[in-house]
Amino acid sequence: MRTSAGLALRKLAAPLVVATITGCIFLFAGDTYQAFGLAALDRSRTIISYVLGMSLFLSFGMLLDRLVRHVVLDGLVARALGSPVPGLLKQFAAIVIYLVTGGAILAVVFKQDLTVLWAASGVAGIVLGLALQAVLQDVFSGLALNIDRPIRLGDSVQIDGAGSSLIEGEVKEISWRTTHILDSFNNVVVLPNSKLASATITNLSARKAYVDAWDDIVLDAAVPHERAHLLLTGAAVEACSEYTVQGHPEPYVLLWNVGPQGATYRVFYHCSLGQRDDGRSRVLQCCLRHLRQVGLRPAVPRLERARRPETTVAGPSWSVDELRRILASCTAFTGLQPEGIALLARQVQIHALEANCELVQAGEVGNCAYVLLEGLITGLPRRPRAGQVPTLFSAGSCLGCEAVLVGEAHGATLRTRTAVVLGEISAAAFSSLLAAQTDAAAVLSRNLAQQMTDTRAATNGNPGDSVEALAVDLAQAIARNYAGALRRSVST
Repeated sequence: MRTSAGLALRKLAAPLVVATITGCIFLFAGDTYQAFGLAALDRSRTIISYVLGMSLFLSFGMLLDRLVRHVVLDGLVARALGSPVPGLLKQFAAIVIYLVTGGAILAVVFKQDLTVLWAASGVAGIVLGLALQAVLQDVFSGLALNIDRPIRLGDSVQIDGAGSSLIEGEVKEISWRTTHILDSFNNVVVLPNSKLASATITNLSARKAYVDAWDDIVLDAAVPHERAHLLLTGAAVEACSEYTVQGHPEPYVLLWNVGPQGATYRVFYHCSLGQRDDGRSRVLQCCLRHLRQVGLRPAVPRLERARRPETTVAGPSWSVDELRRILASCTAFTGLQPEGIALLARQVQIHALEANCELVQAGEVGNCAYVLLEGLITGLPRRPRAGQVPTLFSAGSCLGCEAVLVGEAHGATLRTRTAVVLGEISAAAFSSLLAAQTDAAAVLSRNLAQQMTDTRAATNGNPGDSVEALAVDLAQAIARNYAGALRRSVST
């Protein structure tokens, strides 16, 4: 701090000494120098009057600029339009105000005739207009776009006719000459305003904050329509839960066409323009996973001369083989012997429920487990945190195993998100399994411990006890609840 102050004093010392000596000479060195000083003082008065006049007009110009910018445009006009006023109009208003202020300074302060200036500026304007024709066209097109407001900052737009291909993206900036659009590849497309004004603009955000998208899934025509509709609707709802836009409608599925390849189902969903590609990928992934869980896949082209065996597709009733395959894919039954899984599959009871039905209430004593065959179920803990989003369970999920095996109450309220098909596994079925296989209790307890540890880690960030210690505790609880079945297993 002292070093900078000393440097400033050294820089001011020389001119200060020179000014002091010169002033003393003018004041005390005779009439000639005094007369020169009086003339300089008179000229200084004239300069001061010019400076004060310019300051007065510039201060009024700045005041008028602030009034127009903050009171008129940002206040009255923005409130009437319901959106912020573009910066281009603010800049244009400021330029007009300061041009008028400059003309007033020349006419009033400096007593200049502006007729010659206007004539000269007219000739210069013609020359500049011819030289900058394209630039001026972009400028006035930008003003027209800001006045008509076909697009606004943040709008999702499609522009056709401004180039060789269709341009889609979000409006980021409208400047004097160009408009900047951020496309779906995160590239900034810079369009001259003149081309934008002559193009066909589709404003996707004028009516709603989302875009409509769809994808086609072709299934074998032998798949019942109700089953395909249920599977694909559940997949779309699960996928779009990650791309929720406020006010967007629910995804839905329509049977769109029936042809030689099979039945075409069109899955309609909604998301923002920037998320459309990611949303499409997510929807297709969920559709394939839901189909794969029940042993289905998209149809493949058929050759007229090819002879192939007929594919049997399960209708309202499920075969034991289908149930066995789905149970084998559940993490709760990983590691069980095939005979044990087949034993459970033979005792599964199929139930169909409508959407928004409460399946299990948190705190309710569990006496059976459920395997979700088709559709979507939501789960909310007994004591949810503020703003906590329900967990989504899709086809292939096993629910309630902990309650029925350990004898505890259900820890979450389960509600059908869409229409669902459930497979119910009773406590008697688990008792038969434990009596038939000696290692089933250890396998089930290990799977439950891993599932509970993963859930706690995802919810609280802390898995708690180790998987091995938790598995031992769960095995002891299963042994208490199914002591009779385990005794029969040992005696066998």
